[in-house]
Amino acid sequence: MAIRFQCGSCGQPIEIDDVWASKLVACPYCQKTVTAPAASTLPDLSSTPTATPLTGNQSGQDHAGDFAGGLQAPVRRSRLGIVALILASLALVMSLSFSSIVGAHLDQLLEMEHLKKQYIEEGSDMLSATQRAMAETLQAGPGGAPPMWVVIACLLMLGAGLTWFSAITCALIALRNPTSRRQASIALCLCVLVLILTCL
Repeated sequence: MAIRFQCGSCGQPIEIDDVWASKLVACPYCQKTVTAPAASTLPDLSSTPTATPLTGNQSGQDHAGDFAGGLQAPVRRSRLGIVALILASLALVMSLSFSSIVGAHLDQLLEMEHLKKQYIEEGSDMLSATQRAMAETLQAGPGGAPPMWVVIACLLMLGAGLTWFSAITCALIALRNPTSRRQASIALCLCVLVLILTCL
C-alpha cells in the first residue's frame, strides 16, 4: 500500500511504500530530506498534476531511480551510527580487559619500575635496565621474552586504541544524519569513557 503526501520543502507530490511511514526519505524533486507521514495526505492520486516517482512512464522511472538513490544514503549513514556504537563498545571492552590484566599484576609492575630506576641510577641504559628489571620481576620467558600476560595486555591496548579512533571517526560522520545521531552520540560518550579509563 502506497503513502502519498506533498514534500514539505518543494510541495511536489510524493508516493512511497508504506514501509517508509514516519521515516526520513529523500524527495526525488528537490533532494531534501523530509519525514514521511504515517498515512496518505493526498487521497486521490489523479488530482495531482505531476506524476509520482513510482509511475510506469519514463519520467516517473527516472525519478524513481533518483528516489531510491536518495533513500539509500540516509540508510547507509544510519548504519554508520550503529557501526560507531559497536566499535566504541568493543574499545570499552578491550580497555576494561587491559585494566583488569594490569590491575592483577600491579605489584609486579611497580616492582619492575623501582628496579628499572635503580639500574638506571647505577649507570645502565634504559633498554638494558628495562630488560633486567623485567627478567627479575615479571618471570620473563627464555631469551628475555615478556610473559604472555604482558603480550596480551599490549595487544589489548593497541586494539583498543585503533578501535577507539575508528569509532570516533564513524561517530563524527554519522552525526550529520538525523537518523543516526542518537547512536553516534552514545558512541562518543563511550569513547570519552574509554579515554577516562585509559587516563586512570
